Amino acid sequence: KNPLVTGETHIRFYAGAPLITSEGVALGALCVIDKVPRELNPSQRHALEVLSRHVVTLLELRRRSLQPVQPIEERNLAEENYRRIFENAIEGVFQTSAKGQYLNANPAIARMLGYASPQELITSITDISRQIYVDPKQRKVFKELLEKHGSVQNFKIELFRKDGSKIWVLSNAQAVRDAAGKILYFEGTSQDITAQVEAENKLRESETQYRLLFDGNPHPMWVFDQETLQFLEVNDAAVARYGFSREEFLNMTISDIRPSEDVSEHAEYHAKILQGKQTSGLHETKLWRHRKKSKEIID
Repeated sequence: KNPLVTGETHIRFYAGAPLITSEGVALGALCVIDKVPRELNPSQRHALEVLSRHVVTLLELRRRSLQPVQPIEERNLAEENYRRIFENAIEGVFQTSAKGQYLNANPAIARMLGYASPQELITSITDISRQIYVDPKQRKVFKELLEKHGSVQNFKIELFRKDGSKIWVLSNAQAVRDAAGKILYFEGTSQDITAQVEAENKLRESETQYRLLFDGNPHPMWVFDQETLQFLEVNDAAVARYGFSREEFLNMTISDIRPSEDVSEHAEYHAKILQGKQTSGLHETKLWRHRKKSKEIID
């Protein structure tokens, strides 16, 4: 009887990723909620997990930097822990000036961008927007968001590596200001998502090719649910050939384009197909008569 579910907020979806420090301390969870039921796909779940690690990294870095003056021994230990977190982080961690120079970088982001060491990255790059960003305008947008909102989450950027190849990264950053509110530098983390972007592009290309073959096919084609026989999609040729509108098709089943005297036989045939797929996965095809909207029968 959670009030978020039963109350006015009427929450119907929740997903969370734990926030756990490098010492194993559970800080809480990074969560997303919605008022409608939904399910995260693998890519979205991965993004949530990556973002939770980014949040923990930034929290630990910020905690280290804000610790009060300590005895030398304790301060040295804290600095050692800070450096360990910084250098061993899986994600790239960076600090950059507003003018576009790297002030600090960890080994992960140096490797990500193809440099042998953080020092080589810092000394080689004097203008991030021109040398790193494939589209310099994205750096301008990145800066404007940080200046206006103080932080940026899930900012997708295409970057150049040292050898000229390109990668896609997902960055989360915040603007660090002095007591007067002046920006001192930007700090954040980056995750290489090139493989994910390439997979999404291939899927999009595949869907485009499917659409061209399906929508542009001169022969009637459709997709239907094997359990309910409900039409899920039809092409223009089917609309033209059968006389039903696309909206009408999508509110019909395969049985609706069968002559009434064939419906029972078709139902039995389909039941056998489903049974066969559960065993051998094979079934015999059969030619069926179809019925147009005008009641005309197609043999």
